[in-house]
Order: sequence, then structure tokens, then C-alpha cells
Amino acid sequence: MKRTIILIVLIFLSALFYGNEILTFDEYVKVISEKLPEIKLNNNEVTMQELEVKKSYSAFDVKSGIKLYGQGSQTYPDNENTIYNYSPGFGSALTLTNTLPSGTELSAGVTYRQTYSGGEVTSANTMTGSSTTAGWQKTTYNPVVNIVVTQPLLYNWFGFLDRYSIKNEQNKLKIEKIIQELNNLNILNDYKKVYFQWIALNKKLELIDKTIKNTELQVSLINNKVNLGLLEKDCLETIRYSLLQYEKQKKEYQFNYEKLKNQLSSFFDIQSYQPEDTFFNQKYEEYLNKNFDFIDFVKTKNSQILNISKSNYELLKKARKNETLPHFNLFANLDINFYYAEEISDGEKTTYTFYDNNYKNVDFTTGIEFSLPLGNINARSNLKEAQLLIDNIVLEYKKTKKKYDNQLMNVLSCHQYIKNLIDLNNQSLESLSSKYTIQLDQFKKGMTDLQNIVDTDTSITTEKMNEIDIKVNLINNLLDYEYLTE
Repeated sequence: MKRTIILIVLIFLSALFYGNEILTFDEYVKVISEKLPEIKLNNNEVTMQELEVKKSYSAFDVKSGIKLYGQGSQTYPDNENTIYNYSPGFGSALTLTNTLPSGTELSAGVTYRQTYSGGEVTSANTMTGSSTTAGWQKTTYNPVVNIVVTQPLLYNWFGFLDRYSIKNEQNKLKIEKIIQELNNLNILNDYKKVYFQWIALNKKLELIDKTIKNTELQVSLINNKVNLGLLEKDCLETIRYSLLQYEKQKKEYQFNYEKLKNQLSSFFDIQSYQPEDTFFNQKYEEYLNKNFDFIDFVKTKNSQILNISKSNYELLKKARKNETLPHFNLFANLDINFYYAEEISDGEKTTYTFYDNNYKNVDFTTGIEFSLPLGNINARSNLKEAQLLIDNIVLEYKKTKKKYDNQLMNVLSCHQYIKNLIDLNNQSLESLSSKYTIQLDQFKKGMTDLQNIVDTDTSITTEKMNEIDIKVNLINNLLDYEYLTE
């Protein structure tokens, strides 16, 4: 029974001290990605540009128009024997217009007009000298089918400007997606560094706690020896001062831990989690043995952005050049008149239709139209501006490439520098450990004072802290390398 109780107590204590859930690096990055507003904003920018691409196709939308109207007219004939009454009527029109990718504009519509007219006709009989007056009424129905085709031949050559608008927005979307990838990577890299800093702070706090406990034990031992008269009191003050310095250092690490906790508070409570310490060691070993290659700028995403921008400006220049050309269009217009009328005159009804030879039922027009703004200053200025944009993007490419090469060389130099520091740090720790052992033996023999031992112990602790920082810097440097060469 006793053993069972002890086992339960041990399990409880283990859960109490080691119950924090391990937050893996992948889980950490996933949570950050899902909750970061900056990531969502970047995604929204891409979505907005996708909408701009869809909007650019509106040039090929079918446009419809409907018109309803009433009308009235009064006719004043030259013949005084004919009198026209006021002629009321109404009409309507339906039009559908569409522009094809070839630039061809098609328009098809139906118009309908209905009028009511009437009056009197006076006829004189020259033989008898008498006259007769006859009234007449006429209703006219006039539906017309209209088809218009217009083809640009110079300005907007076969729809070039219409298609340019689409290509322009598509290129912008490509650029926006690459920018999104780079921005997201840059943002996440900052938080990846925070994860490794979290591990580093835990390691430093663990190390400083061990150092403080050991120093406290030394204070107790030295105090006993002072009380026995085996050591001078200044030895006690020396070790106490060392303990105070470690405690100050611990306060600093605790303060940094609180700052890190506040930074991640929007995502999770880090006191409820532990970072994946083994992952830190794995990454360190992986990056330590990794070779950093010099990646040519042309292979990077920043180079892709600039190249797409240059292509887009060259396309813009072609569009601006086309805008300087005159409007020269080929057009054709076809009207089919379905004429129908009923006339009642002197009691007799007469019907007229579009089949009658007296009425023309098909009208066809074809030709060319030409217009040119005199001076055309705006279009010519836009063409010069497009060329300047091309010149600027070429200069921007050279500028960015130069900056990239410098940054990459710094990253590569830093990597080698850190690897050298690691070797020197390991040698320093070996040397200090050996020195500490020798000084401790000399102190027991009265050949050195306590201050030398304390200084060496402090140096060992400092080098161990430096080792943690060096490992973090090595990992951070690789993250910078991956972002820079992306």
C-alpha cells in the first residue's frame, strides 16, 4: 500500500513539474500563420488583385439597352387641299452590344415605332366647279432589326488595347502572389526566431538556476569555514558578490522571458507549453554542417518580380504607342424594315407591307471612319512616360542585385564567422574547465585565492551562455539566408 501511495505521489509531482505540453515547431508555425493578421492582409491583397483580373474582362461584357418613348408630330403640307391632323405615337428600342477579343464590336437591336395619322383631302371638280372633302386615317407599324459591325484597324488594332488591360492585371497578379510569398516568409521568419529565442531563454534560465544553486552551496561552505577560522571573511564576501551577480543575470533573463511571453500572448500562453528542445539541437547540427551556396540573383523571387514588371512596362509601351495612332475603323450597318400600315380613306381600307415593291425593306451601309486628335499631346506624353518606366525598372534591377549580392556575402561571411566562434568557444570552455580544476586544487593547498576560482567559474558560465547565443545566431543566420535567396 505504501509503495502504491508513493508511486501516485511521484506521478502527481511529475505531472506538476513536467506537465507542460510540448509545442512542436511545426505546430507553433501553424498557429502563428492562422492567427497573424499580417498574413491575412497579404492573402486579401492577392484576392483583391484576382478580382481586378476578373474586372478586366468586363471589356467583353454584353451591354444591353432599352428605350421606351412617346412621340407626336404635326405635318404642314405644301398642298393646301390636304390637311394633316396632329400625329401621336410611341416607340421602343432594345440593343445588345458586345466587343470580341479581336476588337470587333457587334451591335444587334430591334426598334419599334407605331404612329397614328389622319386628315382630310379636298378634291375639286373642274367641270362642275364643286369640291368634295374626304377624311383619311392611317396606322403605321414599323419594326426594324438593326445589325452594326465595327472593326478597328489602327487604334486598338484588332482589340490590342482591350487585351492589354487583361494581360496587365494578370501580370500584376503574378507579382502580387510572389510578394505575398516573400512577405509571409519574412513575417514567419521573425516568429521562427522567437521560437528559438524561447528555447534559448529556457536554457539560460536552467543554466543560471544551476549556477545559483551551486554558488549558494559554496556560500554555505565558505561561511562554515569562516566561522571555523579556516578562511578570511573577504572570501565570503567574494562568493556572495558572485551570487548577487548571478541573481541579477537571472532577473534579466526573467524580464526577457516576460517580454517574449507578451509577444506571443495573442497566440497562446507559453507558460502552458514547452518548446521542442530536441528540434533546436537537430536544427543546430543540421545548419552547422550545411554548406551555404552563392545563389545568383536571377534565381530569386525578387528577380522574378522585377522581370515581370519589366515585361509589363514593355507591354505598356506598346499600348501607349498604339494609342498615338488615329482611329481608323471598318464598319457595316444593316437595317431590315418590317413595315406595315393600314389606311382608311373614304371608307376604303388599304394595307401596305414590307413585301410591297413601293417600300424598301433593307438598308445596308458600309465604309470606313477616320479620326485623329490634332497634336495628340496626352498620348505622346504617355508613350515617353512608359519608356521612362522601363528605364527605371532596369536601373532598379541593377540596384537590387547589387544590394542582394552584398547582403548574401554578409550572410555567408557571418555563417563562417559563427562556425569559427563555435570552435573557439569549445576550446575556451575546455581551457577554462581545466583551469578551474587546477585552481581548485591550488586553493586547497593555499597556493591561490578564492577570487581567481570565482572569476574562472564566472567565465565558464559566460562561455556557456555565449554558446547558447551562438547556436541561436547560427539558426537565425540560416533563416535570413533562406529568405534572401528565396
